[in-house]
Amino acid sequence: MTWWQKMVSSQSVSEQGQDENVHYGRALKELTGRLKKVGHPRLLDLGLTCGANIEFFIRLGCKVHVDDYATSLMGRPQQIAAQAKSPVSENSFSPRKKKTAGPLVNIPPVDYEEGIFQAVLCWDLFDYLSGPEAAVLAAEINRVTSAGGYLLALFGPAQNTSRRRPRRFRILDDKSVRAETLAGPDYIPHHLANRDIAHLFAEYEMGHTVLLKDGTREMLLRKRRRPEQRLREPRMVSLV
Repeated sequence: MTWWQKMVSSQSVSEQGQDENVHYGRALKELTGRLKKVGHPRLLDLGLTCGANIEFFIRLGCKVHVDDYATSLMGRPQQIAAQAKSPVSENSFSPRKKKTAGPLVNIPPVDYEEGIFQAVLCWDLFDYLSGPEAAVLAAEINRVTSAGGYLLALFGPAQNTSRRRPRRFRILDDKSVRAETLAGPDYIPHHLANRDIAHLFAEYEMGHTVLLKDGTREMLLRKRRRPEQRLREPRMVSLV
């Protein structure tokens, strides 16, 4: 069974809570459990800086790196908003062989050495990116993540095409996270279909996926230790 099929068959729905901004997923708990088994793992948080999150992972024995990467993304002019209203085709992730007219892919690099992190927290950063931009960020994350390392990410629902404010994710404990809306320029979230996520992270396999109550997909991916042994192309199944 491919990781794609596992994702379809094992998807669960998060618990309902009194605070609609708090979600109770399983990916974070699974990640923390695995990091405890690694001696002083390096962790990169690409989201908006949150002191509580830094303290949480330091208590686990992690060496935490935070550079507020999300702020750099949010300060950029958003590409054509209409791209957020429909899933991105697989072809949009293909590298361009020559310069063409249209929006340029201009996102900051993840400025770290290759393969030094055992875990990367991406939160909802892909909601800010068009298809070509998402391909660049995914390649950067893959580059800095070690074999066997983990990626935790949130991917927005297809029906969410209204403008929204930036969010910071505050870890409350190993199974609950609060999304805090912040002041800043609003944006229209881009949507990545499940087949697009599988294409972007072809070197990874699925750990856990949880469908949150607002339709967001919480995913924990694990980079395979022998990336040259790729899985077969997954079935094109959409959960949203």
